[in-house]
Amino acid sequence: MLVVLLGGPARAAEPAEVAKGPSPEEVASHQAHGEVWYGGEWRRIDRLLDTCRTAREAEKQHRQAADAVQERVEEIRKTLAERTAAYRSETKPLEQEKAQAEERQATARRVLSMPPPRKPTGMKAMRGASRDVRRRVEEANRQYQREYEKALQRYKKLRDQAAEASEQARKTIDRCEKMLDQHRAFFEADRKRGLADRARAVNERREIQRQARACRAEILSIAAVLREVPKAVRLRFAAVEWQDEFYTLNELRSMHGWMAAKIEADRKELKEKLAADGRSLPDTWTHPDRAEADALKACIADAEADTAKAKRAVK
Repeated sequence: MLVVLLGGPARAAEPAEVAKGPSPEEVASHQAHGEVWYGGEWRRIDRLLDTCRTAREAEKQHRQAADAVQERVEEIRKTLAERTAAYRSETKPLEQEKAQAEERQATARRVLSMPPPRKPTGMKAMRGASRDVRRRVEEANRQYQREYEKALQRYKKLRDQAAEASEQARKTIDRCEKMLDQHRAFFEADRKRGLADRARAVNERREIQRQARACRAEILSIAAVLREVPKAVRLRFAAVEWQDEFYTLNELRSMHGWMAAKIEADRKELKEKLAADGRSLPDTWTHPDRAEADALKACIADAEADTAKAKRAVK
């Protein structure tokens, strides 16, 4: 965009000045006083450690909340599966009854589509035939007529039975379809509610997980800032790095105490279980968390030694 100035030529507008961070000299000066540049302002290291502690606790609560919601999602999924199985179990007999009725109806329709018996045309005696021949011909015609009438009666009876069977089958099919429609409508409405509940729970879990990730990002961001601070300055605030995060020395001591107590409790429980079976705990048994606990203990010892050394240097 061009900006026209009165009394002079037009010139291009200058871009807005980009905000600059503190200079290395400013960073060093503030770090010496226990302050770091974070979030666009100078923050004391102890305040950042408080923020980190709060973020860790919030992350833990978010993870627990997400797990609880996930349990609800699984419960909804299980309920949906159970209701689907119940629906199939309830409708299977109706489907079978309907199929059988449709088979009976098809059979009846095949009977109804059968043509009637052919009416006999009868025989005629040749001209000049004797009376006896004519009598036998007439008797044969009467026999054909009687057989035809019997066949016609059977045909009509079969048609009546087929018509009745077809009507009964139709009523059964209509009844089954009506009941199936009722079951289906109830099932689909119930499933729709269940799927909506699951969708809401999934969205809730995703939002909680997003908040947990935001807490984790803040923890790691603070760690990246504190990592640039000289170790001697960090130790003045008892800030110690452990597994890519920063804790106070007292927090690490509490963490180690909790881990040691858990390891001992697990060892005792396992020992009692084995003793109940007449066995003993092998001397070579090691708790899965023992290596981490030992590493944490060493980290604490190093921090304590560095702190003591720094204090002696000041004196």
